[in-house]
Amino acid sequence: MEIAIIGAGAAGCFAAANIPTGEGIKVTVFEKTGKVLQKVKASGGGRCNVTHECFEIPELITRYPRGKQLLKKTLYQFSPLATKEWFTNRNVVLKTEDDGRVFPASNDSQTIIDCIWQEMMRKKVQVQYHKAIESIVKENGRFTVQFADKTTHYADKVLIAAGGFPKAEQYKWLTATGHTIQLPVPS
Repeated sequence: MEIAIIGAGAAGCFAAANIPTGEGIKVTVFEKTGKVLQKVKASGGGRCNVTHECFEIPELITRYPRGKQLLKKTLYQFSPLATKEWFTNRNVVLKTEDDGRVFPASNDSQTIIDCIWQEMMRKKVQVQYHKAIESIVKENGRFTVQFADKTTHYADKVLIAAGGFPKAEQYKWLTATGHTIQLPVPS
């Protein structure tokens, strides 16, 4: 099975690091820039706020002004506790600040970047850079992903983790697949 992930930010790379791999499963992440996990580097003032110590999901979602229902579903699938366990199981030492925010004890977002990257490499995830997406077409149960550089990739599954774009027009390739777009807002 061939899995294509569009976007090498936190969501795309974390997904790639968590897809069970093995015989016959190949995961490739496509990134339009030349770097992975760029926003993670700057998040939390360069320290990377990994999660929150509040493990009661109904209480936690009250702290978010938008998207509570979507967030609630997501947090039940992968909770703050599961997030902490994922990193600690990979030897990342975490610390909790007085306000409940959880950071790497190193106070350096590079710790989180390295952890996710190492897990991707352990699973033999391939990363291709400078791959701006042009279109995705599904035919006969497979996806054809066309890139701006005129190259093509074929996949059985496609995960879109392209992040927020500054302009709605940049979503045209996705709306052409039949998806509707809910414009992103800052968290």
